[in-house]
This record gives sequence, C-alpha cells and structure tokens, in this order.
Amino acid sequence: MSIILLRHAIGPNLYHRHKVRRAALSPLLLFTAFNAFCGTSYDSPSTDNNAPTTVTESQAFPNTDAYMNKPSRAFDYQDAVAEAERARQAILQKGWKTSPRSNSPEGIKAWREENHRVIVEAERARQSVLKAGKNRILLERIQEAHKQERQYSQPLPVLHDDVAENAAPATGTPRMEEHPAVPNPRTTPDHAPERPMAPAHAEEASFSDEKPFTWLNFGLILLLVMAALGVWLYRRNRIKDYVRKPAPARRPTVPQPSVPVDRTGVPAWAGAFSSTDYAHFMDVVQAYFQQRNIPVTLNDGMVLVTGKSYALGLQNLAGICHQATSRERWPAIIARQFDRLIADNENAADNPKPESLSFTDIANRLRVRLYPEMKDINPDNFVSRREIEGVVTMLVEDQPETMRPITRAEAKAWGKSDRELFNIALQIMSQESLTLEEARLNSNLSILFANDISDYTSSWALMLDKLKDCVGTFGSIVSVPNRHCLFVVPAETPDVLQAVHKVMSGTLELYRKGPGSISPHLYWYYQRKFTRISYPQKDGVIGLELPEAFAIMLKTAK
Repeated sequence: MSIILLRHAIGPNLYHRHKVRRAALSPLLLFTAFNAFCGTSYDSPSTDNNAPTTVTESQAFPNTDAYMNKPSRAFDYQDAVAEAERARQAILQKGWKTSPRSNSPEGIKAWREENHRVIVEAERARQSVLKAGKNRILLERIQEAHKQERQYSQPLPVLHDDVAENAAPATGTPRMEEHPAVPNPRTTPDHAPERPMAPAHAEEASFSDEKPFTWLNFGLILLLVMAALGVWLYRRNRIKDYVRKPAPARRPTVPQPSVPVDRTGVPAWAGAFSSTDYAHFMDVVQAYFQQRNIPVTLNDGMVLVTGKSYALGLQNLAGICHQATSRERWPAIIARQFDRLIADNENAADNPKPESLSFTDIANRLRVRLYPEMKDINPDNFVSRREIEGVVTMLVEDQPETMRPITRAEAKAWGKSDRELFNIALQIMSQESLTLEEARLNSNLSILFANDISDYTSSWALMLDKLKDCVGTFGSIVSVPNRHCLFVVPAETPDVLQAVHKVMSGTLELYRKGPGSISPHLYWYYQRKFTRISYPQKDGVIGLELPEAFAIMLKTAK
C-alpha cells in the first residue's frame, strides 16, 4: 500500500530515482495509509457494568499541573531577613541608653561600653535568627523534593493485553500482574482509586464499521506531502546547502552551566559578579559617596577617602550584595555597611591609642584571622606569618563591632615575640567550640564541613590536631574558601582522592560567593605543614597534581 501511495504522490520518474529514500519512507507511508483509508477504531466504552474498562491517560499518569503550578513557599529569604531585623531592633530598643548616667569620664566610658554590648547582642541575635530562617527554607526545599520523589518515582501497573491467557480457569476472573500501588497526588494512600481491570473475555473487544477522519489522519497525510516535497526540493538542489555534517565528538570536559555568565572585565575580588552586576555595583558605590560629598578614589577593590588615613574594602561588600535577592536592595546594604565603617574609623580618634594599652588589657581579646594575600597591604607592618601558601595569618584584636590588626610597634612595646602572641591567641580560640557536619561517602571516607557566622571559622585549620578525627593516617585535605567555611577530608586510605573533586567544586563555589573570600585552592595537611594541591585546567579539562610525598604515600598504601 505504501509503495502505491508513493508512486501516485511523487510520480514514477522521481520514484525510481529515489529507491533508497523510498525504503526509508515505506513504514511511515504504510502507517498513514492504514489510518487514512482503513480508519479502524475501537468502540467507545459502554455504560454497562460488565463492559471492559480501558486505562486512560489521566488514570495511568498523575496530574502534575497542581504540583508544578502551586504557589511559591510563604516563607522566603526576605521574610527571614525581616524577622532577623525585627529581632535586632527589639534588643536595641530594650537595651539602648540614650545618655550616660553621669557626665564624668568614667560614666561616659561605662555608657559607651554598655551600648557596645547592646549592639553586639543585637547583631548576634540578627545573625542567629537569619541562620534559622535559612535552615527553615532549606528544610522546606528538602521536604518538597522528597514529596515529589515519593509521588512520581514509583512504577505504574502493568496490564496484560492477552487477557484470555491470564484469566483464572476456575472462576473466569481476569488476573492482573502489577507493581506496588502508585500513589495518586489527588487522593490519600488509604483512599486510592480502583485500578482499571482488563476485559474478562477477549471476544468482548470489537471493532466498529465506522471510518472516522481524525486530526491524526490529517496530520500524517500532511507529513507525507511535506516529505515528498522535501525529496523533490533536495533533488533540485534547493535545500542541499542547508544540510550540515554532524560536529565531531569532543573530549569529555567539566560540566558547564547551561547559561554561561559573562565576567569580562570583572576583577578577581568581585568574581561572584557578572559584567552587568559589577558595573551596577560600582555605580551604586560611587553614588553613595557623591550624595554625601565625600571625595574618594577607587583602586582595585579599595576605597581611599581623600584626607583620611583609613581605607574601605569592597570585597566583603560585593559578596553580601551578590547574596541579596535583588538589585533593589543593594543601595540600602551599601549605605548601611559604609555608614558603620566610616563611623568606626571616625570614632577611633576618641579611643586611646593602641600603643598606650597594656598587654593585660588586650590579651583576652587576641584572635587569629586568615586573610588572602593582597598587593595593596603590606602584612610585614603587622604581627603576621605565612603558614599556608597564598594566605596570610594575622594577629587581630576582637572588638565589639570590628577587628583590628596588631602592629609591630604594639608587640615591641609588650616585649612579646610573634610565636608567643600566636600561641596565646590560639589557646584562647581553642576554648571555644566548632560544629563540624559530616558527609560520609563510604565506611572509610567522609567530608567534614564547618559553616558558621563567626569570622574565625576558617582559622580552625591551624588547630586541626585539636579537633577529633580530623587528621588521618596520611594527613588531611583542607580548604578555606572564605572566613565562615572550612573543608576537611581525613586521609585514611587511598580512596581519599574520590572526595577531591567534590571538595574542589564546593571550595570554588564558596570562594566565588564569599563574603570574606580567602583561597580557592586545596591543601595537604601533614605533620603541621600545609602543601598546596594544584589542579591545572587545559582545554576545559581539570587535572590534579598531588604533592610528591603525598602521591608516594598513596601509591605505597595500595
């Protein structure tokens, strides 16, 4: 039938010229001819209770429109920010003192210290409520994912076409082989709809004598005409130029996002931004200082205020803006950040000079903070050392609203060496606690991850020996993407390399987002020394270069 239709449709001459294409089109033409000219169809289901029941599409497949088009969650990130701000304002209104109890120097000093404590308590409450809100949003997403998986991942019942063969010989009741019941999202599991049953006898299924012309028949005939026209145009060299050869297969590469982000012209300190976001961010920063008539100079992520001895950094502020839900919130975030930084620097003149403070006054506030190496800041002017490649370990004073690096002049006045000061600061920090979350890959391999609001979370990389189960037989693989995060993979077996790519991707993502980005690299920690692990990228493929000593250990252990 298909050959006859083809000869009548495109003519005998073209038919004989395209025998190969004829063979390819024969199945399609045969199916079209059968539907168009035979037009057989099944009878519609009868209203009789004994009539056979067929499985419709709506019964076999759950309706997902109600789930896919459901309204978004009532609680989102903006609500979490609002709750956190309300908690902060409540503490400020409750504890803030507008004036000192006495105008004496001691009374003014006590008044300032009390207000500082209130500010710190309010900020900690805001951060705690914000973190709780983020955890709530994450929990809702996980519950939605699990709910979707339970509803749509189970197999459908399998109905046999050969009912007569599967029918029970004694009672004539049809048998149906099926998988576990599929829950319907519109009904509860206890009230699931009845399964459609196959007909009791195969003879009950009949064909009608009518031959209706359906839209399917019309579409298939139209497809046949278009195929014949395409063959004719191809023969006439009308569409030959549009035929493309398939592209050669490429080498396996690292998966890239479906929509690549253009970061042309974006400096390293603002790596989380796209080109358009970076330009908008700089416009908002410049507008802030222009509206307040403050002359400044922008230089590689730093804002230098004309006539002042201090500078304002943009890296942390860029990370905070990148995490905001929309650009409309950026002006408020930038204004709040700069107002606080400028006020802190302006009020620093009223406080006693650091050189005049004794060591006993400041000892309990000493901390160790990790910073990335920056060309505009000379760490040699401060008490610092380099224990990790590309990272500066700096001694700071933890103040209520900020932190201040300790200068060499202060250490000299105290008569303390760098080693003594760092040991004192690390001893104070070790008395605090750090919560590590564990992601176990197998019985001998797990990834430990810390994410906290503290600015000193990453500094725990210098105290791994004091943390339980953080150092394996062959050391550990460590990364410090930003000041709030720490990755640790104890190296107990050669299988530790299975976790490298997972930690690598997480480190790069957290380093890009910030805030307080430190290093995008992985390090091998062994015998209290950090050695950088290189992963060069060539032609879109990321490699892995282990330190020689580490590679020998893993090879020997196999």
